[in-house]
Amino acid sequence: MKDTFLWILGSAFETLLLGSFVFFLSVISKTPAIPVAIGVLVYLMVGLIDGANFSLIAKLSLLKWNIVNMLNFKAQLISHSLQTQTGLSITNFVVGIVVYVALFLVASYLVFKNKSV
Repeated sequence: MKDTFLWILGSAFETLLLGSFVFFLSVISKTPAIPVAIGVLVYLMVGLIDGANFSLIAKLSLLKWNIVNMLNFKAQLISHSLQTQTGLSITNFVVGIVVYVALFLVASYLVFKNKSV
């Protein structure tokens, strides 16, 4: 039951991150279809990209803050051993996701404010 709750909580954070990313892409593009397709593809491809992502993180630790790595949050909530591959603690994940969401929303606001509707 605990793992199910953690999975749902992690999914909520990841969905918030991905939703703000797709919202930002839809604000800067002319049609909403392309950003939604990109968002779905990124979410589905995370599992395939993770191997290369973890290899790059091992070589350059600054890459642990990339958005693809942030989508490993729910998996790390369940399996704490994943921290050696992601390079981030649970607290770092939460802070990183909050910062990304804030950046995407502020950037979306700035772009939308200057756009003629």
